[in-house]
Amino acid sequence: MGFLSASGNVIEAVLTRKGREKLANGNFNITKYAFSDDGINYNLYDENLGADADAAILSMPITQPSTNAAAIKNLLVTMDPGSQLLTWLAVNPIAGAIDGNNQQVSFYVKTMNKDGGPEMYDVVDINNPTIWEKNIMVSQSFIGSSSQTNVEFKYKPNAYMNEQVVFNFKLRGKETGIVSDELTLTANAFIKAV
Repeated sequence: MGFLSASGNVIEAVLTRKGREKLANGNFNITKYAFSDDGINYNLYDENLGADADAAILSMPITQPSTNAAAIKNLLVTMDPGSQLLTWLAVNPIAGAIDGNNQQVSFYVKTMNKDGGPEMYDVVDINNPTIWEKNIMVSQSFIGSSSQTNVEFKYKPNAYMNEQVVFNFKLRGKETGIVSDELTLTANAFIKAV
């Protein structure tokens, strides 16, 4: 889909893989969308050119829309009037591992520049969702008055894995909708004793 003007495409939209699946199944309903200014080099803006200060930017080739949310680096966001600070997620560590000896790992998450205390998070954009669902359990708790949330990952009881699996995922704030950078959880082979 695209919105056209005399000079060409102004907005072009594509469906993600999940959107195409829902369209094929007949239950397609747009619930969210994203805009990005990836591909725009603002260093080309030259105020010495007066009315043509943005000419170099406007003549740049336009990148095609991406269906890969992880590939979008510069999402455009709407902020409340008067906002001066961008809300973002601070996560520590950005990678962890669980195995038979260390069956849980914690990621400490804080939504920076958010009013009203800590929030809970959803795990999104998992690269192996079926294996994740069968083997990984997520629990969360707030940490004192620090506005941090402890997001803990552990093997589900009776889980069985016979190989190492590397999960890439993101965390999304349930209140703010802010999404973290990509995180990694390595689940090493673990066989429950019989």
